[in-house]
Amino acid sequence: DVIVHVDADETFPPGWMAKIHEILRQKPAIGAFGGVIRFPDAPFIIWLSQVIYNRFYPYALQWSRGFPYLCGGMTVIKREVLEKIHGYKHKPDDQLDDYYLASKTHELGYETYYTPNLWVWHSLRRYEQGGLKAFFQWGVAALDADLYEDAAR
Repeated sequence: DVIVHVDADETFPPGWMAKIHEILRQKPAIGAFGGVIRFPDAPFIIWLSQVIYNRFYPYALQWSRGFPYLCGGMTVIKREVLEKIHGYKHKPDDQLDDYYLASKTHELGYETYYTPNLWVWHSLRRYEQGGLKAFFQWGVAALDADLYEDAAR
């Protein structure tokens, strides 16, 4: 009944799935929700950028678009919602999966929810492969699907 989207290079803290179950129990009408990604042993600049990003961007999107940003690296969506939007069949090429899920869930009238209390560990592979430039290129690309394709190359 619930699909959990995560990235392949993530690990989960103890009790992570229990938090998902608790959110679903407390908010039975919710359509989709998500939390944040964290980077283990990150350099200070990466840690600081994530703190700032996680504190402001989801709420800025909530204020400007009416729904919070749901991080593609960790999004939970009800199966009925995913079926109603026909999965990713109609996703525009210029939208990332996470934005598409959040916007379509909102359009259907389901509640979306962001909580920084639900988090996963994400690898620092982009930083390890290309330094700060590669890491921030990937991070900024999360805001623009066209940039995401460039960062993946």
